[in-house]
Amino acid sequence: KSFEELRYSGDRVKDYLQTGPSGLSPREKKARRAFYHQNMVEVLPELLPKLSAVFEGVKDRLGVGPGVECFVQSDSKLGAFCHNIGDSFGSGEEPLVAVVLNSALVNLLTDEELAVIIGHELGHYFFSHRLLPNSSEGTPSLERLQAKQLSRAAEISADRIGFICCPDLSICFRAMLKTESGLSDEHLRVDVPAYLDQLRDNRSVLEHSDEIWSTHPMFPLRVKALKWFCMSQAYYDWVGKSGPPISTEKMDSMIEKDFSSICGM
Repeated sequence: KSFEELRYSGDRVKDYLQTGPSGLSPREKKARRAFYHQNMVEVLPELLPKLSAVFEGVKDRLGVGPGVECFVQSDSKLGAFCHNIGDSFGSGEEPLVAVVLNSALVNLLTDEELAVIIGHELGHYFFSHRLLPNSSEGTPSLERLQAKQLSRAAEISADRIGFICCPDLSICFRAMLKTESGLSDEHLRVDVPAYLDQLRDNRSVLEHSDEIWSTHPMFPLRVKALKWFCMSQAYYDWVGKSGPPISTEKMDSMIEKDFSSICGM
């Protein structure tokens, strides 16, 4: 299966490539990999058996090989990222990529929720999001707006990879809600329909044109986009599910409509 089948149509990385493959020399690749091993703890069954089992489960579900490695770094912030060690996905080079999880995130999330986060970060790698253009205050406004829009679209694509690593909408919601709020299970009640009802009832509060300058979609929109995805032809085809799904084109058009209604553009 191709991950391209799951890419959000607004995620047009091929139209805006800033650079080609990394072009790192063998020495640079070795130094980059050594940095992770020197400053972080690699997720191995001998050291982190539970987390290693989660990581291996994600790799099995996504069909990736031994070139993908995972590390934990000491950090009180709830974060994770994915960094290329070699070239783009599909190059055949190993090791390909390092997924890095902050220790605070590992301590807060359950195994299933961590699978969502690891899958999401790998999604950025599969879709070559590192090649998207960056923008700064000195960049012309139109180019900055395009870069922000592409960044938001990239998150929608990556969320879909995180979802297929569970796959359960309530688990994805809980993982995202914990990451957004920093709260543990003790304080949370997972009710996706109720949350989306709040989105509908409070739409006038959420609507604001400043949303077009954000690098990440508004949290409620990400949740709603995942709900559309789990009803779509793209998802049904991926998991072999039967039934009357909505078309992939309709799914993406509804997501775009939600984006447009929030930012007023």
